[in-house]
Amino acid sequence: MLQRIRENVKGWGAWVIVLFLCVPFAFWGINQYFDPVADNAVAAVNGEQISSFQLDQAFQQRYQQILQMFGDDLPAGLINEQALRREELNRLIMQELLRQRTRELNLRASDQQLRDAIRAIPAFQQNGQFSAELYRQALLRAGHTPASFENLMRRDIALSQLQEGIAASAFATPLQTAMAVALENQGRRHAAVVVADEPFRAQVELSQEELQAYYEQNQDNYVTEETVDLAYVQLDLERFASEIEIDEAELRSLYEQRSADSAAQEERVVRHILIEGSDDAARARAEEALRRVQAGEDFAAVASEMSDDAASAAEGGSLGAIQRGMLTGAFEDALFAMNEGEVRGPVQTDFGFHVLKLDEIRSLGVESFESVREELADELRRQRARERFDQAVTQLADATFREDGSLQPAADELGIEVHEIENVTRRGGEGLAQNPDVRSAAFSETVLGEGRNSDPIYIGDSVVVIRVVGHQPAEPKPFETVEAEIRDRLTTERARELALQKANAVLERARNGESLADIAQAEKLIYRDESVTYRQTPDIGPAYAEALFAAEYPLEGPVFDVTAVENNDFVVFRLNEVIPGRMNEIAPRERQNRRRQLSDQHGNESITAYLGEMRANADVVVKDERSLSE
Repeated sequence: MLQRIRENVKGWGAWVIVLFLCVPFAFWGINQYFDPVADNAVAAVNGEQISSFQLDQAFQQRYQQILQMFGDDLPAGLINEQALRREELNRLIMQELLRQRTRELNLRASDQQLRDAIRAIPAFQQNGQFSAELYRQALLRAGHTPASFENLMRRDIALSQLQEGIAASAFATPLQTAMAVALENQGRRHAAVVVADEPFRAQVELSQEELQAYYEQNQDNYVTEETVDLAYVQLDLERFASEIEIDEAELRSLYEQRSADSAAQEERVVRHILIEGSDDAARARAEEALRRVQAGEDFAAVASEMSDDAASAAEGGSLGAIQRGMLTGAFEDALFAMNEGEVRGPVQTDFGFHVLKLDEIRSLGVESFESVREELADELRRQRARERFDQAVTQLADATFREDGSLQPAADELGIEVHEIENVTRRGGEGLAQNPDVRSAAFSETVLGEGRNSDPIYIGDSVVVIRVVGHQPAEPKPFETVEAEIRDRLTTERARELALQKANAVLERARNGESLADIAQAEKLIYRDESVTYRQTPDIGPAYAEALFAAEYPLEGPVFDVTAVENNDFVVFRLNEVIPGRMNEIAPRERQNRRRQLSDQHGNESITAYLGEMRANADVVVKDERSLSE
């Protein structure tokens, strides 16, 4: 199986890495990956620690994903934070186990895979193309080096290699595929009688006493929704940006500085021959490849024959165009010291020995001042606005904390207005109250219970502080306003009970030998004549289809049953025959797709089993269970 793993180290893994990186960029910025961890460990996996910082980061990321999925429609109480933290800790434990296994198997990402993964990250792209400038700026803001970022990328690419390799080791036989088709394309011949609840509604009689008793016993279901009225103050980044004037001379100076940097930028089109290993034998093979090229053999031909980097060997050793900063270490040092057309080697890296050929040096050029003026001005304006904005936020936080019984002192101090929103519920509200963080703060113990100002709440490029200025608790609705609703509810329940009684009576008669058609005619019920329904294309409604395909096989005659369906109706059905799907009835391409789908399913099952075995055999210690509920 390990050979299959090594053979399947390409594919969708790079996209997994892109998604893995881009979501955290959006929420916390790239620097979160590189901050030193000083928190206490919450778990240990074979001696490797998982910090509380890692768990908090994973929890917050997943929490935000759930909020984005539901938007303003997030049901109250949907997120069990303790359960979510446990889930994220288990995921981190499995990640660590996988990383340890990739090290044991010596799985690594090639230079080409690393380049492709980095270039595919949207955060490093401009107009759909990789930008070395954006890449360098992102790492600079993080206070980190390309080498550390590449190590992170190599680790996660290797992680995906392991999972892809395990999945690719699975397969499906023709017999398994045929059995799957027999089940998935199965048809069932059936007939049915529909017992609707609507005719029974007229038979239901309800007294005033019954309605009143139900109201009193279920009063919690008939209450008004709790609401609050909010006052708030808000600071917007755009307000500060609009107040900043940019000096033309300063723009020119910044442009000249950037132009000087850009003028020195270039990209180099390079080929390589990789000989894996670090011993004398590997070096000797690399030197042999170098001698053959220097003797006049075509570099692409030698690369195709000798290189251990299968991806680039298939393209004559081509690595495409590389800009400074994309790679690190001896490889980049050698590449940017070469002249166009030069062949150099062996160059030793962590992956082995490389023989390099520099095909072309391209200058990236400099854009005119007029073409980038607005972009530079906007960058400076937002940079200065951010500084003023951050200072104002600190001032706002201090003022609203100091005078926590009102927002007016803070508003006067910062020259902003106090606004109000009425009728905010736990589930929604107008304007600012559409934000779930605002509603969560509004109904918190500090803001609602103690009547204090909230902490600053970040909403995009703005910050707000809120306080409750009015509170309307939930209270029972008067009986008169809900009487009709209660009557309708009880009528529906009683009519459904009567319909079920009728359906059970029909079922009993059918099992005793009476025809469903005759019963339907005698009882004035709806009869559905015999037909065939297929599993993949049910045409009888989801509830009926589920019951029909869950029914026992009619081995000794028809099978009868009853099931509830949509609209409070019931269906009494007779299952006459089960018709298996047949391979010869589907197109050849569909057969191939079915076999591929089954192989993918087996691959997922293999991954699950592999992970379970790793977890069972690992030394995993959760150090503080209480940390999961904080």
